[in-house]
Amino acid sequence: MKDIKIFVTHTPNKESIRFQAPFTYDVIAGSSFDTKKSDDFYHDNTGENISIRNKSYCELTTQYWAWKNQTADYYGFCHYRRFFNFNESSLHESKWGTIEFDYFDAQIKEKLHLNESDMRNYIEKYDFLIAKGVEASSMNAKTLYSQYEKASDLHIGDVNILLNIINEKYPWLYETAIRFFKGKVFFPCNMFIMQKQLFQSYSEMLFDILEQFEQIADMSHYSREGYRTIGHLGERILSIYYLYLKEKNMYKLGELQVALFRNTDIEKEVYADKSSNAVPIVLAANKKYIPVLYTCIQSIVENINEENHYHIYIFHTDILGENQKVFINAPECEFYVYKCRKKGIRFYLKSKRAYFHGNVLQVFNIGYFKGLLQSGLPGLRYDYLPGYSRAVSY
Repeated sequence: MKDIKIFVTHTPNKESIRFQAPFTYDVIAGSSFDTKKSDDFYHDNTGENISIRNKSYCELTTQYWAWKNQTADYYGFCHYRRFFNFNESSLHESKWGTIEFDYFDAQIKEKLHLNESDMRNYIEKYDFLIAKGVEASSMNAKTLYSQYEKASDLHIGDVNILLNIINEKYPWLYETAIRFFKGKVFFPCNMFIMQKQLFQSYSEMLFDILEQFEQIADMSHYSREGYRTIGHLGERILSIYYLYLKEKNMYKLGELQVALFRNTDIEKEVYADKSSNAVPIVLAANKKYIPVLYTCIQSIVENINEENHYHIYIFHTDILGENQKVFINAPECEFYVYKCRKKGIRFYLKSKRAYFHGNVLQVFNIGYFKGLLQSGLPGLRYDYLPGYSRAVSY
């Protein structure tokens, strides 16, 4: 039985979902910058590594770490926001070529066939699987060279440097590289699954090319995104390598659809303060109701009883962090802000998963909402206004 390892890259100091799928290993890419030091993650700054170069190498620091420190029969790489679809049937794609979901859950996991049997059967049929190609036209370009040339914060001179390095050090790959940049299909995100021999050969070549590029290119004046050029070039080198092997027709190659998850923050658990002077207030809104929400909270703050301790719980779908600060800076109250799901909106109450159906504030089932919060925040009393689709708790 083949040893399959799919390394899922996570961002330092960010709490994001974990797919909990077979063969996955969660890695903090750029662990040298991680201040949380999460013990239940792998860290790319152990053993032989280039973690400190993550700001330019991006997710490739995970690949380097795996290459130097992990053993497997198959090496795979994806991101905390993107994973592969192992369903033999193609699923509907957005114009960007990805299958898009708001959230990752058990239903989506089943739809993508993220189980050991289906994943193993799919992977072991191939030597090299890559994220499905994206047409240059979807990026408003005629060729991949012109796409890179038009990309903001990237510099076309870097492609010319890359091509010169390939021509000098890996001339057998040069003609394929030229055809790739003249072509129309790009394989994005440095996402792939490769059998061991190919992976070892590819990684040795990839990091040799990128090391040479670093020595030649001057990125001192680049923007923050521009400084990620090495990660961007890594995507192009992977695409070139895949096309080269495809032209040789010596290996079993395939493409996998990519699933993109729009919301990847970990859902928080909600607990009620059971102290005698605690007054919990539960509100729900979206960004359209920020003025109303602010007025409501301001009224509460201006009329509080100083003997009580007020806990204001705000459930929302799309209120940005900068706007949340308006609410949570009031010293008289303690605020808890939770992002909910627009479709099958959910949050945690005392570790029990609960669901709101519909759009918050506008389509609350009052009886259900009332019973739900009472079970999660005992001791609250509720009123609601007849003819209005929201409950008032106090």
